[in-house]
Amino acid sequence: MTRIREWARGSAHVFTWEPRVGPGYRVRLEVRAGDAAAAAYALAEDVPGEDGRLVWHVPDAGAENLRFRLVRNWMPAEELDLSVHVVPSRARNYKVTKVSGGLTVPPRDGAGAIVFADRMWLIGGWNPERPTDFPRETVNEVWSSTDGATWRLEKPNTFFDDNFDPTLDWEGRHTGNYFVRDGRMWIVGGDALTGVYQNDIWSSDNGKVWARVADSGGFPKRILSTTAQFGTSLLTFGGQTTDGVFYDDVWSSTDGQRWSKIEQGTPHWSGRGGILGSMVFKDRLWVLGGGRYETDTTPWTADSQVWSTPDGAHWVQEGDPQAPWKARIYHDVTVYDGRMWVLGGYNGDVGNLADAWYSDDGENWYDLDVPEWPARHAASAWVYHGALFYGFGNSEPFIADMWRIDAVTP
Repeated sequence: MTRIREWARGSAHVFTWEPRVGPGYRVRLEVRAGDAAAAAYALAEDVPGEDGRLVWHVPDAGAENLRFRLVRNWMPAEELDLSVHVVPSRARNYKVTKVSGGLTVPPRDGAGAIVFADRMWLIGGWNPERPTDFPRETVNEVWSSTDGATWRLEKPNTFFDDNFDPTLDWEGRHTGNYFVRDGRMWIVGGDALTGVYQNDIWSSDNGKVWARVADSGGFPKRILSTTAQFGTSLLTFGGQTTDGVFYDDVWSSTDGQRWSKIEQGTPHWSGRGGILGSMVFKDRLWVLGGGRYETDTTPWTADSQVWSTPDGAHWVQEGDPQAPWKARIYHDVTVYDGRMWVLGGYNGDVGNLADAWYSDDGENWYDLDVPEWPARHAASAWVYHGALFYGFGNSEPFIADMWRIDAVTP
């Protein structure tokens, strides 16, 4: 049965095929008006067969119903089981401004980003290249700012050596889970750089003094998971171990101390992690991309699928089989201006990414025309005072800069 989809003008969509390597192999994407069976196909794109994918933007004008076919020059043309109804553009205008190219805060990646008490907060982080500032590679310091340019140290680092007591303060960490709940900032989990999985949970009402909620979450130990405040519950999902166990589970808690596993239906996303931030949008929890960090026995992989759920149990894959943005891990996700955003990250073929994408439905994605900000992964993002702030991260080397994105009223 032919799929009927609604694609907005100007939005990007991806077509894929099994790559064929060689100088003479080409793939043509052809399109015709879908409401006229006798209409001729016309060339839309022509790319090398080895690419395996092409990203096509819906024209700003033209037919409102479309059909497609792929023409590979090594096999018969394939008319795709896809019918598209074109709807008006959902694109928005944004202004990108450089706030600072060199903050006084030491560079880092994987730091938590929270908006709390009318301030932006930067929590923890990792930088093995600066032992003076990061004596154990990660820190447990906390900074805050009201403009993204000037930062105030709220909690100095205490994670110095083996004499550190993890029952009195949280260990330095990066790529943990950070959010606001019940008038407090929360930290769930972290990394395993010390050889021990950080599955602990902490909270604070001022960023200076932290209380341990639980010494271990009630779910299997892991890194690179995601925790979201979803309705009245906390949901922790995904992640992996350092020896190649990849999780596709979801755990629920109402207090951060007692956790129960949610039984998953099918279809369902495969085990993955490495998504920085959490995505709750239009009363649904979303998984945008993600991947698997390489281990001694498993390779690096990443995806660009989009999934959503109303309850943590029943999932739907949204939009195209793959989103138009490159597969990635260590990217930031957030909601700004009534849209989901995907920012930066890491792709195994091209390395660090410098792009930004947004969508109001998970199917129609637009790529933001950004200035020459450095490509990076494991950055930090805040939505604060009507703007999206984006900075820090690993650009090889680590960086401490700040940019802001503002919606422009037509």
